[in-house]
Amino acid sequence: MQKVMGGGLESYVRDEDEEEKKKVQTWEGAYIGAWTEDPNVQTEEEKRLEEEKKRKREARAVKKIRRGMTRHLFLVIDQSKGAGQTDLKPNRHAVITKFAEAFIGDFFDQNPLSQMGLIITRNSVADKLTELSATPQKHITALKAQPTFEGEASLQNALEVAKSTLCFVPKYGTREILLLSSSLSTCDPGDIFATLESLKKENIQCSIVGIGAEVHVCKAVAQMTGGTYTVARNEEHLKQLIFAHSPPPPSTQKTQTSLIRMGFPKQRTDEHPSLCLCHSAPKFGGYFCPQCLSKYCDLPTDCATCNLTLISSPHLARSYHHLFPVPAYDEGTSNQGNCGSCQRPFKKRENGKDDVCFRCPKCIMYFCMACDDYIHDSLHNCPGCEMKVKI
Repeated sequence: MQKVMGGGLESYVRDEDEEEKKKVQTWEGAYIGAWTEDPNVQTEEEKRLEEEKKRKREARAVKKIRRGMTRHLFLVIDQSKGAGQTDLKPNRHAVITKFAEAFIGDFFDQNPLSQMGLIITRNSVADKLTELSATPQKHITALKAQPTFEGEASLQNALEVAKSTLCFVPKYGTREILLLSSSLSTCDPGDIFATLESLKKENIQCSIVGIGAEVHVCKAVAQMTGGTYTVARNEEHLKQLIFAHSPPPPSTQKTQTSLIRMGFPKQRTDEHPSLCLCHSAPKFGGYFCPQCLSKYCDLPTDCATCNLTLISSPHLARSYHHLFPVPAYDEGTSNQGNCGSCQRPFKKRENGKDDVCFRCPKCIMYFCMACDDYIHDSLHNCPGCEMKVKI
C-alpha cells in the first residue's frame, strides 16, 4: 500500500503486490468452510456418539433376558509401569483410579445385593486389596491407598487370585472378573490357557477393558470365559466402557436358581452406645439383625454371627429394575408439545429439522432424548406410567 500526499488530502493507490495478495485471499476463501464450525454439519465425533446412543437404545428392545440379582465381582486394576503413560492426562493410572471409584459407587447402586472385591497387579504379582463385600467405601479407601505403579502386570496371577475366592461363592450368583488393563504385555509364571480352562469349568466370566491397543491374549481370555474385551479410544470412551459393566450380565445356563434367606433389620438408636460388628466401635444407633440381634452401621451386609443377608426394602426394589426394565421407547420427531418429564418444548433445530422425541408404548407420552437416557439408565421408572397408576 503506497501513501500519496497532495493538496492536504490523502489518497491510497493499490500496487501490483496488493492485487496479487487479494487473489491469494480469494483462493483461500474457497476452503474456509472446511475448518470453520458449521452448526448444520456433524463432526465425526458427534456422528460416532449418536451411533453409540442408537445402538444403546436398540439394545433396550431386547426382551426375555434372564439376569441375576446377586453378583460376585472382582475388579482387577493394572498398576504396572504401563499405567504411567501420559496419553490420558495426567496419566493412565489417575484416570483409571478416578473412573474405578465412580464405577464402584454405580455398581452397588444398581446391584445392591451384590458383592465386590479389589485386586491389583504389578511387579509380576497380584495382590488382593479387599475381600468380597458390599461396602463401597471400604473398596474406595483401599484403592486410594495404592498410588504407585511399577513393574510388569501378570494376567495369570490376577486370574488365579480371583478364582481362589470365586470358586467358593454360591452358584446362584454370577462369578465375574473385570480387568482394567494399561499394559500391552503380561508376565506369567505358567500356562495361562490352563488357567482359562479352570475358569471356564468354574463358570467364571472375565471381561477386560484395555487402553492403547488390542492384545491377543486378552481377547482370548474374554472369548474363552464368555466375557467381553474392548479397547478405549479416549477418556470419555473409557468411562462408557467401564460403566457398561454396571448392569448385571445375562445369566448362563450353568447359573443355578435358589431361594435366599434375607433379613430386614430395623434401625434403632439407644441411650447408651454398644459395639457394632462392622467397626468394633461403640455406636449409639445402627441396624440390628432380626435373627441374632447383632449390630451393624450400614446395609446391605452379611451378618458375621448368623450369616444372614441383611438388606432393606429399597435395596430389593432397586434389584428388580433389571428384571422388569422400562420398555424401549419408539423414536420419532416433533416440533409441537413438551417433554413429559422436563417440560422442555419440542421445536425445530437450527438445521430446520424437528426435535428427536421418544414415545412410551404404554402411556403414549413423549420424552426428549436426555430424559429417555435418564429414565432407562438411572430412574428405571416411566413418569407417565407412574402418574397413571390408580391408587
